[in-house]
Parts: sequence; C-alpha cells; structure tokens
Amino acid sequence: MQSKVEPTKMELPDGVVARLDGNVLTIKGPLGECRKDLSKIKAQISHEENRILIQPLGKKKSDLSVANTARSIIKNMIKGVTKGFTYKLKIAFAHFPISVKVKGKEVLIENF
Repeated sequence: MQSKVEPTKMELPDGVVARLDGNVLTIKGPLGECRKDLSKIKAQISHEENRILIQPLGKKKSDLSVANTARSIIKNMIKGVTKGFTYKLKIAFAHFPISVKVKGKEVLIENF
C-alpha cells in the first residue's frame, strides 16, 4: 500500500481573500487583485477557509518540484496584493540617441 504525499498548506495573511473558480485562482488584497490560470500546473489545488492546499499528483521528485512551483507562484501573488512590486527600467543607447518621455502611466520612446 502506497502512502500519499502530504499537501502543502499555505496560510493567507489577514486582509487577503482567495477564490478558486475551476482552475483560476483569484487573490484580493489591500493593493488590488491578482488572477492566475493554474490549469497547466499538474497539481491539485484547493481552497478552504483561509488557506490554500497544493497536492502533488505523484511522489516523484518532478511532481514535488511542480507543486513547489505552484507554491512560489501563489506566494508571489500574495506578495503582490499585500506589498506590491516596483519595476525599475534603465534606458541605454549605443549609437543613435533616443528620447524617452513619461506621460501618466505610459512611456513614450521617440527617435527609435
């Protein structure tokens, strides 16, 4: 008789709400909402109360690594709706000069 691998349990922090509709996981927090389609991940993902359970489909090392990948994706989603992300862009050119302007939420690159 084979024993099953224990599911990975992820507790949701205060102020974060998760909803699982089929294979689409939606996480809402103070900074917004993040939605991810997890249908291509070969692991069983379920949601109960304030935690998310990730059950690998097998006991091989590759099955466990897929479950850990799903865990990292969900962890980053939670981080995004609680703390947020900041992206920094460095603009460099070699020969032809370009001009970059920021208008609201748009970045305009001219003379490209």
